[in-house]
Amino acid sequence: MTTFADRLKESRVRAGLTQEGLAKAIGQKSQSVISSIESGQNKSTSYLPEIAKAVGVDAFWLKTGKGSPNSAALKPDEQLILEAFRLFDDDRREVWLLMARQTVKDTNAKQTNKGRVIQLADYRR
Repeated sequence: MTTFADRLKESRVRAGLTQEGLAKAIGQKSQSVISSIESGQNKSTSYLPEIAKAVGVDAFWLKTGKGSPNSAALKPDEQLILEAFRLFDDDRREVWLLMARQTVKDTNAKQTNKGRVIQLADYRR
């Protein structure tokens, strides 16, 4: 299980920011705010929304580890589908993926004349 400190550091690094860069992104002059969180010294911060936005993750996930790092970008029904998908066994996942592929294929066929193409990552085993 990762901690708030772990999630913050991982997200900051993935975003390509130094502690100093993240501090500046949230309007702080010193990186000590970020350092104290990443070291585990501070377990929370009033800058959580700003930090999450700066590193491009969902604030609730960053603080709690629950949900998805990018769940802020998902609508509630999309989040529900993602959560359900993760609970499926391999056979049920394959059924959903077949439906998704067919839907995308059908949509592409209809929209190709409009110059729009929808792509879906290939999840085949």
